[in-house]
Amino acid sequence: MNQKHIAEEIVQLLHASGHFDSVSLDGSLTLDSWDELSDIDIVVEGKKRSPFENVMIALDAIGNCKKIIFYDWARGLLPEKHLISIYLKGVSVFWYVDISCYRDPKFSAINREELPQDYAEHLLKLWICNIKQEIRKDQERNKIDIVYHRLFQLPGDGVPAKEKFTKIWERIPKESLDNSMLSECEKIMSRIA
Repeated sequence: MNQKHIAEEIVQLLHASGHFDSVSLDGSLTLDSWDELSDIDIVVEGKKRSPFENVMIALDAIGNCKKIIFYDWARGLLPEKHLISIYLKGVSVFWYVDISCYRDPKFSAINREELPQDYAEHLLKLWICNIKQEIRKDQERNKIDIVYHRLFQLPGDGVPAKEKFTKIWERIPKESLDNSMLSECEKIMSRIA
């Protein structure tokens, strides 16, 4: 099974829920430019509910059928886009599901501080998203220097990538995180120079 199969299954599940006016696959999976590291991007729309409510309903629908390890809001995309990254048990950490819903002017914008965010989960998500770009050698989308600077108050210039990822990895509180996911992430470290 690959992420294309998982994406199709989730799109069908969300359609069948009857909660949305539209559910569509987005991103690299629609362009056939996906690879083993591609995540799953799905856009939902429900005109009777706010974008926040639509995303939460999608999260619940997925959670009723799939084992969710954790999820994390992309607060920086507000107010234009409500996006939640969902990490599923038993699939590659790179195949997280991004559920998004675009801003609807009928509803007031949600304040980013209102969205829950667990520090360990958020930091792990940033680590995964950026190590994916490091493996791909996509420096334009790799924001690990920003994460490194925020954590250590040091510039990332001149620090080898492996050292940055290792130091950030050591900073992630792991007590409450899924062991199989952590084990997979540790193996991923061997893929960077």
